[in-house]
Order: sequence, then structure tokens, then C-alpha cells
Amino acid sequence: MASLTDKEYREKIATLVESAHGHGKHCARSAVRHINRAWQITDIDREMAAFRALTAEEEAASALFHSIKRHRYKLADQLKTRDHLQKAAVYPFFLAVEQMLAKNVPHAADPQIEVDETGPNPRIRIKVLDHDKEGILRWAHPEPPLHFDARIDNELVDFSEEVKDLASRRNAKSIIDYIRRRGNRRNQLLFASDKGVPNIDGNIEEFLEAQKKIIYTILTVFLMVDPYSTKQNFVEQCLSAYLKMLKLLPKDMPT
Repeated sequence: MASLTDKEYREKIATLVESAHGHGKHCARSAVRHINRAWQITDIDREMAAFRALTAEEEAASALFHSIKRHRYKLADQLKTRDHLQKAAVYPFFLAVEQMLAKNVPHAADPQIEVDETGPNPRIRIKVLDHDKEGILRWAHPEPPLHFDARIDNELVDFSEEVKDLASRRNAKSIIDYIRRRGNRRNQLLFASDKGVPNIDGNIEEFLEAQKKIIYTILTVFLMVDPYSTKQNFVEQCLSAYLKMLKLLPKDMPT
């Protein structure tokens, strides 16, 4: 499969979103629309461009939440699609997962994301190194794409160490403190403070590029969850770890 440019990949994602289902589909479409509109208004309203880019991230997170809830994953009822804190926590959690994989998976075996267009319904898939029946290490495509476990010493990983490290690197007292700061960014663009009216001092184009990466990362995961009725192991593992990070696990669940 020929590699795609970033622009081509984003166009594929935007097209695949149109084949999604339920409320999640519309949130995903809204995320794409918001980030596109953000770029269109940078010259006339930098603050509102940033606001729309942050809203796009929340819409992408909502799309993922709706899909997990639609497929009735265990603990999905703990997800609140109107909770700004929960939505602001999605990408930081993804960073923690990414950090764990970077530490424990050799670079040559890094999982790769592909757009599979060989069938009647194009889908996102993951290409990973795995042992075949003869014990030979080959590239494989899990089906569904997130139906695997992440383990260290045969123990399921909950990404706690990576979460703590992320908070430390962001100069936050805790991961909740860091997520609250992220969740409050939209308000800071709308309301005056004791320092004056909202103003974007930095490079708005760099900010929008960073937001675009975040949005399409979340939408990629959404497209690996939404088409599959199978309850995928890694989705359940990550959902439990995500809720643990936010201290939202039910009291009768192990921590």
C-alpha cells in the first residue's frame, strides 16, 4: 500500500467518517467541520479560530464516547459526552498509551496505521508484528484492529506510570490538575480576566496544526471502534485505565 501524505490521510478519515453510525458520526463530522472552519477564519478572528479548534477536539472525543456507549462496552455508562473534563482528558490519555508503547515495543515493530480499501467498506486497520502458526514473526492485521491486550510480565497495563510522568512533564500537581487546565482553555478564549480581554499571543497557525493532529488522532481511534460490534479487548483495557486516571471507576472495581 502506497504511503499517504498527511493531507491525503486526513481526507480519507473525513470520508470514512461519513460511513460511521449514530450520534458519533455527527460528532465526528462536526469535528472535521470545526477544524476546517477554524483555518478559514484565522485572518479575521484568531480567538474564535482557536475556540473552534478546541471545540473540534471535544467533538472528536464525543464521537468516540458515543461509539463506545453504542456498542455497550463495560463501564461505558461512566462516559459523559457533555463533560468538558472527560473530553479534555482523552488526548492526554492517548499520550500516556503512546509513551508506554514507545518504551516497550521495539522501533522496528512499531504498529502502523493503514487505510484498507481492498474491500467494499474501506476501514482503518493496524499493522503489527506477530508470530504466525509456525512461530515466524510476520506482519499481521488484527481483526478487529484493537482486539488485543497490552501486557508487561503478563500483567495488563493500566498506564499509571505514564500518566504520572505526563503530569510531571506538564508541570502539574496531578493529571487531574493538568486536564482541568486543558478543559478551561475554551473559557479563557471567551471571557475577560484580570489581565484583560482574551488575546492569542502565539502563532495561531502552529496551534491549529497541533489541534489538527489531535483531532485526527482521536477520529482514527473512533474509526477503529465504530464499525465493529465485537467488544475489543484493548478498548476495554483502555476504558478502564482512562476511568481510573479520572478516579471514576466504580467503587467495586479493582484499582
